[in-house]
Amino acid sequence: VNATVTLANYAALGTVGGIAVISGAGTPIAVVRASATQYRAFSLICPHAGTTVAISGAGFRCPNHGATFKGSGAWTGGERTNGLFKCTVASNTTAGTITISS
Repeated sequence: VNATVTLANYAALGTVGGIAVISGAGTPIAVVRASATQYRAFSLICPHAGTTVAISGAGFRCPNHGATFKGSGAWTGGERTNGLFKCTVASNTTAGTITISS
């Protein structure tokens, strides 16, 4: 994964705790606004069986086996598995973008 995201294109990322699914990155990716200046990005591929997980409240849920994950990507319940794969995020506050890489 290697994608540059213009933050203004994703309204959910305007507030801390907001989550947005990023389109056009190849692998399904979610970005979480962790603080005023920090973002986290995760692969939305469930580590249990490869299903694409969905945003569920302030976290994520796998529709196939019910695994749930926090907005930090950590597994919280349902089918036992690892946390979501965390991508590297670099911010460019001047340009209003983040670059996501795996």
